[in-house]
Amino acid sequence: MFYEVAVTHTSNRLKALDSLVKKIQKQAHEKSMSDSDVMELKLAPDMFAFGKQIQVACDNAKWCVARLTGNEAPVFEDNESNLDDLLTRIEKTINYVNSMTPDDFIGAEERKIEMTYFKDMHFTATGYIMWFFIPNFHFHTTTAYNICRNHGFEIGKQDYAGEIPLIPNS
Repeated sequence: MFYEVAVTHTSNRLKALDSLVKKIQKQAHEKSMSDSDVMELKLAPDMFAFGKQIQVACDNAKWCVARLTGNEAPVFEDNESNLDDLLTRIEKTINYVNSMTPDDFIGAEERKIEMTYFKDMHFTATGYIMWFFIPNFHFHTTTAYNICRNHGFEIGKQDYAGEIPLIPNS
């Protein structure tokens, strides 16, 4: 289960995010919007802007894999200033996530997941996946989508969902 969620599912979601950002980039150019304008779009004044939503989604993905495998996550500087930079960050995150194999997750179920946010407490690996990673990762990817939708970009559910790996009936 850990590999399927942390790698297969997460990689698929990041690829959909990559496609979404590319679509937004094209439409922003057609609307004569600068990348910095898009990067700073928000739903509400007290929420992260579009660019930060993408950064945090990528961070959640890389930290999930690192925490479940006992590895160090790569460090990203949070210095993306345009949409190409965000696309590079997404690509680096996909590459890191996809560098893992199912064997890297052996023993994950016994791993204590400790985070600075929760002093003197920890998650089990299953608890971390279910109650922290999945909701947090999807919150930031969904919010990035909703920011763009709210600001008039022509995107729909399929742009958020991305490729759905269906298997034909025999």
